[in-house]
Amino acid sequence: MPLFYLNIALDTPLSLVFDYQPLAQTQKSDYCVGQRVIAPFGRLQKTGIIVSISSKTQLAPTKLKPILKRLDDTPIFSEQDCQLINWAAHYYHLSLIHI
Repeated sequence: MPLFYLNIALDTPLSLVFDYQPLAQTQKSDYCVGQRVIAPFGRLQKTGIIVSISSKTQLAPTKLKPILKRLDDTPIFSEQDCQLINWAAHYYHLSLIHI
């Protein structure tokens, strides 16, 4: 079981952030807020952005799926960019991915 979970904003009509397990054989230091990933979503594969990394999840860890691929070695958004996007999403009542 991983000691951390990735909180990912996906391109969905839902204004939610989804928890995923990291790839096997990776460490927390391999991930940064602002990196893009490919994650399973139902029968689809969606591109998402890591919005946070946490040590807890509200779901049973056995129910969480791992991401499929990490697209970026370095984040495409800085921490400040992510804070601004998060603020705008809440202010305008939009999904994080649609900002």
